[in-house]
Amino acid sequence: MKMNLMNLYLKKKTKKIEVVDYYDAVFPHMQPFLHDRPLSLLRCQENSTATCFFQKHPGVRQLDARTGEVHFKNKKDTAIAAETKEELIALIQAGVLEIHAWGAQFAQITRPDLMVFDLDPETSTLWPRVVDTAL
Repeated sequence: MKMNLMNLYLKKKTKKIEVVDYYDAVFPHMQPFLHDRPLSLLRCQENSTATCFFQKHPGVRQLDARTGEVHFKNKKDTAIAAETKEELIALIQAGVLEIHAWGAQFAQITRPDLMVFDLDPETSTLWPRVVDTAL
């Protein structure tokens, strides 16, 4: 399904600046949900769906981003983080199309305080039906 999203970007010939403009516009709504949370990212190389991949760790494929430590079951890991508009735009510049915040904050990684329902309707589904489903 996520690769279909990239095909949509390519089919509509979406420019990176349009993705930047979108995240710039929605950032005030996103910011509270980014605070102190690890991120999972969908990154795609420009003009190609073959090289799309999910990224949770900063060392994978040279992503220069802020990080935070995740402690879970006596293990320590590093996760990607972004809380400012500038950090978010830097991710877009690195080919990020989607930004998914974890359900828990760094400080309490084993105690999620957020749950997201991702409703991805088929294009033939009417928007009012999606709203009814969400409610």
